[in-house]
Amino acid sequence: MDTTIKDIMIEPALIGLDSSFLDVLQKMIGMKTNSLLVVNKKGVLVGRVQSLDLLWQIKPGYLDAKYAALTAHFIDESTFRDACVSAKDHQLETFMEKNPKVLKLDSPLMEAAMIAIEDKHARIPVVDDNNIPVGIVTRTELKKMMGKYLEVDGLDADVALGTGLNALEPLTTFLLPLAGNEIDRRIVKFAGCLTAAMGSYAQDITMLHVTGEGFFKRHLDKAATRRIKGEVVSGGLFKNTRLQQVNEVVKPMLDRTEADLRKFGLRCPVRQKIVDGDYAAQILQVAEDGCFSTIVMGRRGLSLVDEIFKGSVSDEVLHKPFQGAIYLVGEKFTEDGNCPVANILVPVDGSTYSQAAVYEASVLASKYSESLVSITLLHVIDIKKHREKTTDLDSQSKQILAESLQILVDAGVDANKVNTRSHYGVPADAILAFSVETEANLIMIGRRGRSAIAELFMGSVSNAVLHRCGGSTVAIVSGTSDTLLK
Repeated sequence: MDTTIKDIMIEPALIGLDSSFLDVLQKMIGMKTNSLLVVNKKGVLVGRVQSLDLLWQIKPGYLDAKYAALTAHFIDESTFRDACVSAKDHQLETFMEKNPKVLKLDSPLMEAAMIAIEDKHARIPVVDDNNIPVGIVTRTELKKMMGKYLEVDGLDADVALGTGLNALEPLTTFLLPLAGNEIDRRIVKFAGCLTAAMGSYAQDITMLHVTGEGFFKRHLDKAATRRIKGEVVSGGLFKNTRLQQVNEVVKPMLDRTEADLRKFGLRCPVRQKIVDGDYAAQILQVAEDGCFSTIVMGRRGLSLVDEIFKGSVSDEVLHKPFQGAIYLVGEKFTEDGNCPVANILVPVDGSTYSQAAVYEASVLASKYSESLVSITLLHVIDIKKHREKTTDLDSQSKQILAESLQILVDAGVDANKVNTRSHYGVPADAILAFSVETEANLIMIGRRGRSAIAELFMGSVSNAVLHRCGGSTVAIVSGTSDTLLK
């Protein structure tokens, strides 16, 4: 085993030292990379630049570093555009990383691994004896070598190349946040019906209860501390009280809920998870750590303004990154004998976000084939963007609907149950009107994922529908871009 860096390195992407911000951006986009090695006119390595360095160049100087993300909620798109324009002539030499750590052609693999750990960079330059770049080593190459030694390099292409949610099918793993209140009934009934219909396709249900450590720990620990010879000693009251709460209240509640779920005839395992902390933060953390495809929640029916200023767990969860689908359960499906997804409405606009919603609907509809009544694909030509309806717009609308229909048909959905509708008007108003016309008890919307503040002041079709749709269940499906920068 004499494998060295020379055997695993890949071709480097280079850029000249005399380049500008705009030159770097153009090359990164053109080469589909997030990292470039910087060389002088003699070809000698003098630095490295990454996409993060570009982002730093457009950061307004008045944004406090600690609260930049929060205060940036109030900055509009024109400010972002102006920052980009102002930065385009910045010289690369002023913002690149100088003298990055490097590897030689005969460097051992362990040296590369340690530099990757210490330097926290995904790409390590490889240079010859004259310090001229001849390659780069990425974490991917190191990972492949680990796989080689552990004999895990025989994966098929679909598994090996899968990334993130693309490798995790919709509606396979479910997270049910439960609070022990009336809303739980809706969550359990919807999730029970859904997973039972999925059959063996559904892999796992996890019931999550967040005990709200912030309140208990803050008050009970304070009450339990005492001072002994000048030293503050904790009495452990929080720990004991929490254990009692879990054993006497939470655990029995989850046991009853599991029994209720089992009544629907689902086949997959049902697990219980109890954590402490902030409700929304813990829901998202558990969802991310567990790679859940689906979160099923209830909603209290607050207006958008009420949810932002009075607080809503579901609203907080919706406005944080989650690469899956969040089902916010309404009341229409609760009628006995009715399928919870009998009539599905899917607004489409041709984007990857709406395609993600169509794909989610295709999986759901294919499993509910017998009890599914209809699935309506709706394309709305936005009257705010187009002053009049034209032949070209009609053609585009038909193409978008046809592409969406094909996704459903390819998944095995009966084409006779699919309706395609084109409408000229205000998107949110049209979606709500068609949800009434089609008696939709499930509306599935692809979503880009703005912050709550941005949606309040800039508007959002998904949020407008969510807060005006009455008793329908709304599924917010996160979409991913077709092109992933490597």
